[in-house]
Amino acid sequence: MEASCPAISLSSVGLNYGHGEKSTSALKGVDAEFSAGEFACIQGPSGSGKTSLLLLIGGMLRPT
Repeated sequence: MEASCPAISLSSVGLNYGHGEKSTSALKGVDAEFSAGEFACIQGPSGSGKTSLLLLIGGMLRPT
């Protein structure tokens, strides 16, 4: 079987909102790989960074 590369790969991704002392960390050190055709569930409590992660994957936000 041939090894394949992941369709989406995240390595130590972080995202902060705001600047300086008013900065809030939405994501910190996220590692993930998703293969083409794979279904994944992203779950967590409100405010845990689910939407921020999806916006990063979709290219609508840039990691800090």
